[in-house]
This record gives sequence, C-alpha cells and structure tokens, in this order.
Amino acid sequence: YTTVLNSKLPSIPVRTYNQAEYGLAAVLQGVADGKSGAERENLLEAALEHLLNIIYGQNSNGQGPDPYYLSLAGKKAGQLAEAMGKTEAAIELYKPLSQEAQSLKSIWKSRITLLESTREQKTVVE
Repeated sequence: YTTVLNSKLPSIPVRTYNQAEYGLAAVLQGVADGKSGAERENLLEAALEHLLNIIYGQNSNGQGPDPYYLSLAGKKAGQLAEAMGKTEAAIELYKPLSQEAQSLKSIWKSRITLLESTREQKTVVE
C-alpha cells in the first residue's frame, strides 16, 4: 500500500490510490484492535486520516475519489469517528457525503439526524 501511496506517477489510476488508502486504513485499524491507550488512539487516528484522504481527494493526482471507495471510506470513516467519540467530526463528514454519494444520501442524512439528536440529548442532560 505504501509503495502506491508514495508513488507520484500520473499513470496510476485514482481507484488504485483509493484502494491503497483504504487497505492501509484497514490494516492500521486491525493493529489498533490489539492495542490500548495512546497507542490505540494514534493508530485509529492514522487509519481515519487515510480514509479522509480518499474522501477529500489526497493522493489522487488531482482526480476526484473513485465512487466505490468514496462510499466505503465514508462509511468506515464515519463509524470510526463515532467510535472515537468525534460526533461533530462524523456529522461534518456525513454532510458532504450526502451530496457526493447520491446513492447513499438517505443513509448519510439519517446518520446526521441521529447524531444531532444524540448530541442535543447530551447537551440537555449536562
């Protein structure tokens, strides 16, 4: 994965870059599952960063993300952000995805609604 991500060859398709980002995120998340504390958090942060690279078009030679990997990364990044307690980040992630990945628009919108209502309930309780 890192060989692809470190390559700056314009001939590498964006789908290949996205696949490498997604694969590396999965590896990091898998390694994090066996760790605890700060080490686990650092690995999860790194995994999230690779997923966000897909969503925001990093390592894609100026091309937009591949639609298949955009939806995979969006789902996984949102789940990871939520699991890490980053509700606001998850909401902000789902908003553009609801515009980009039209086939999953209803899913993103429902996640936003659920997270916003959960956030509001926490605010009332505090």
